[in-house]
Parts: sequence; C-alpha cells; structure tokens
Amino acid sequence: MPVYNYARFLPWVQAPETVADAFRAASERVDHHIPVDPKVEWVNSSNPYSLSHHPNGTGTQVQVVEYCLLEGESQGARRTMWGSDVWSRIFTASVMVPLLQWGIAGGAILISWFKPQNEDR
Repeated sequence: MPVYNYARFLPWVQAPETVADAFRAASERVDHHIPVDPKVEWVNSSNPYSLSHHPNGTGTQVQVVEYCLLEGESQGARRTMWGSDVWSRIFTASVMVPLLQWGIAGGAILISWFKPQNEDR
C-alpha cells in the first residue's frame, strides 16, 4: 500500500461517524413520528416505524438532508478531525497486528519444529 494512503486516515475515521449520525437522527425522528416533509401529518401504517409509507418518507432533497441531521447540527458543520475513540482504535490495532503476525509465524515455527524428521536420508 502506498504511503500516501495513510494520509486518508482522518477522513476514513469521519465517514462512518457521519453515516451513523445520519441514521441516528432519522431513527430518532421516526421514533417521534415526525415525517420528512414538515407540512405533512404522520400517517400510521402496519409498521409504525416505517418511512416507506409514502407521505411519511417523502420530501425534497433539502428536507431529507435536514431530516438526517442531528439536533443543533447545521448542514455545513465541520466535525472534529479525530472522530470518536481514535486513540483507542490506534492502540487496539497496534496490539492486534503483532499478535496476528506472530500467531501466524509462531504456528509455522511450531509446525516446522515438531514435524517428524525423515530418518531414511
């Protein structure tokens, strides 16, 4: 992997957080029976938490974007570049990589060490 790919680390941390926040915001609004278009009343369906029912989940692109924003968040808001728990993720990855590496190499060494020797030679 080229070295410059590591420069993408921070945007890669932010992307899943952005998607998770959008789903969290939409889920909270569905829980409170708030339709995407504020001018439309919530219509109950067989599944009360479904946005697939036409009037509840229909709106303009701007309304959908606003629907997926968390309370108090604006559309152009910048997030912190670190994301959540970045340092614990870095630590976990730093510990797991050598464990995986030496788990594989150690297994190969043990197999080689305990392999029966052919004494006919």
